[in-house]
Amino acid sequence: EGLVSQALEKASVKYGSAVTTPIHYPLNLEEQIKKGRPHMRLRIISRDLEEKRSIYLLTPVGLSVPDGSTWNNVNLGTLLGAAAGVAKRGATAIKNLQAAGRVIGVEDLVAASTLTAIESFAPVIGEKGLMSAGIAANPYTNTQFSGTNLRTFEFTFKLIAESKDESDAAREIENTFRKFLYPRTHAESKMVLVYPPLWEITFLKGESHNPYMPRLHLCNMTALNVVYNTTGNSYHEDGSPTEIDISISFSESKTLTRDDLY
Repeated sequence: EGLVSQALEKASVKYGSAVTTPIHYPLNLEEQIKKGRPHMRLRIISRDLEEKRSIYLLTPVGLSVPDGSTWNNVNLGTLLGAAAGVAKRGATAIKNLQAAGRVIGVEDLVAASTLTAIESFAPVIGEKGLMSAGIAANPYTNTQFSGTNLRTFEFTFKLIAESKDESDAAREIENTFRKFLYPRTHAESKMVLVYPPLWEITFLKGESHNPYMPRLHLCNMTALNVVYNTTGNSYHEDGSPTEIDISISFSESKTLTRDDLY
């Protein structure tokens, strides 16, 4: 146990505390932010929840937030089963059924007896009898809540560089996204991979949260796709492309409850 504890302590990840300079694109976005321009911030957060770097971009068009929950069908049991249970368990069973909101009347018991008589001949004969009579046992199907869906998001940014400085900023943004999609090897062993960081995605108006836009929980980046010069094969004199389309996929790091959102 002591050797295992020592190994785990040695393999623990030490994250630095330095926060690098944020990136704004376009380059005049910082001035627009001061004037209240809506935008979004993608902030890199280490696994020990320290801020690492922020990227500020204009909010892309066609933003989609897919909320959802999962429900399963559950058959609570046929009336036949409930009535048969009443017959076997007597008054106590009746009280239990009434306490649960189930009411078994004389008509129900007669119906249950009829179904029992038909089905008792044989499985096949019984089914044919029920089909011929045009009746079936009520399965009392209800829906059961099983949880919320893990939300995923897609963002596409078109970076059109009008100068060498903007080309350099676009390249830095692209490289930052790509770098932190991947894990890194642990300093003590290349057999151990260190998780990529989390991403905090916030929609802002000026320097405050935009109340008309959704709140997202910490996310993992799951995919990155970069397309160069979508509309034309043109480059700046230094060889940099005039436009870069960046598509990023994120998945929230956990399923949410109402308390996480509001």
